[in-house]
Amino acid sequence: MPLHRLTAHSIPSQAFQTRRGAITAPFEQGLSYSKKLQGHKSCVNTLCFSHGEARWLLSAGDDRWMLLWDMHTLDPEHSVFPIDGPRHGRNIWSLAFTHANSNILCGDVSGMVSQYDFSRYSQSNMGDMLRCVHRDHAGSIRDIAANPFNEDICLTASDDGTIIRHDWRIGESGTPIILGPPSGFTGVRYHPASDNLIATSAASGHVALRDLRMSTLTHSGTVMHYSTILSKPPDRLSNPEACSISFDREGSRLAVNVLNFYPVIYGLSDPSPLAVLTADFLPDGSVLPEGQRTYTNRATELKRGSFGSLGSDDEQYYTSGSDDFRAYVWKIPPVEVLKEQRQTIDADRWKTLSEDVIGNIHRSLASFNTKCEVHPKEGLTPCLPPHRSIINTALFHPTLPHIVTAGVESGILIHSPFPTAPFSQRLERTDLAVREPSGANERGARIYASSLVSSNATADEAENDDHVIALFDE
Repeated sequence: MPLHRLTAHSIPSQAFQTRRGAITAPFEQGLSYSKKLQGHKSCVNTLCFSHGEARWLLSAGDDRWMLLWDMHTLDPEHSVFPIDGPRHGRNIWSLAFTHANSNILCGDVSGMVSQYDFSRYSQSNMGDMLRCVHRDHAGSIRDIAANPFNEDICLTASDDGTIIRHDWRIGESGTPIILGPPSGFTGVRYHPASDNLIATSAASGHVALRDLRMSTLTHSGTVMHYSTILSKPPDRLSNPEACSISFDREGSRLAVNVLNFYPVIYGLSDPSPLAVLTADFLPDGSVLPEGQRTYTNRATELKRGSFGSLGSDDEQYYTSGSDDFRAYVWKIPPVEVLKEQRQTIDADRWKTLSEDVIGNIHRSLASFNTKCEVHPKEGLTPCLPPHRSIINTALFHPTLPHIVTAGVESGILIHSPFPTAPFSQRLERTDLAVREPSGANERGARIYASSLVSSNATADEAENDDHVIALFDE
């Protein structure tokens, strides 16, 4: 099966451009302005926008707080609202607004999923929103998918190897609908136009499209297994973990963030990858200088990306965070273009290629009768100004030219091409300097040893940021 490789489009501090010139206004100046949202006290693991005009940004993480941010003000003194206090006993990994924004859904490492009544929201009564709690999973909840049409139904994916359907109208018991691989599920997403189709990702590397009308505890409902096995000539195979999965707005493409690899783009009805989003080249097409850091996904298993439009009508971009403290944006050509550019390589020729080539083989193939060549196409530069440490989540605003990023540090960054944003205060030009990791040191080793026996890293915000960053540097 064929494969195509793209590299990140150039969005430097002074010009949003590729080797062939500017992409489109108003992005010629790049997303070089930002605002830091501060309120959490430890790693921010998950972000989500409310639907519609996306006025609300919800965040949560290792401090077990859910914070609500009003995008119309972005004033920390008037826009940060802790929801219900730190009820969750463990770190929060997943959040979702229901499709009409009447409920907020939250899942944590203990396997608890909670429903909050956002229709009762008021700044003076944030603690009276909890409606229901389900404790059906035996492992961490890695993802929550709100039904695109029904406010009372959602799906949760867990590393206990189950997908559970929750109907909040019938009490505190969810129903397992899919038993997956023992390694567990890492992601679940409803198709945006159908509540019968879902996509799932797993730590085993399995990525599948499923029909819930066919799903039972003895039948997974799989209608498509996407090809995820990687190969290098002559016959080396690997099947890395699929960290997360996301649909584009129309549901015609999905993206998978892959541990120890790059994000991969698929078409809905095509098992073979359309593109691998690499970051191997500079904007002028030259190879990265030796030793220069670039996109990697090795240090954490929570990398989540998103499709977006940067404020236009055409959803043609994908963004993802990286271990090098930056986030990247790729411009994705239409599905038809990517299909035309794919190449199929037979087994004999494959064995003669360089070991630097990475190909793809479908899980169902019993022999090396089909291979896919991987070839770079575009230039690279990190698209967004850096954090102090690893970025785990990169999220497009659905209507504005903003990208929101979060990760190991407690601060959340909103990036924009403009010094002012609709409804909000002035943004500042971002410092583009990238901090170098401190490397091995005695203090980092002590923090690492301490973390092995303690799951609670909450502390003073500034002090805890330093500790957690030192831990991940180590």
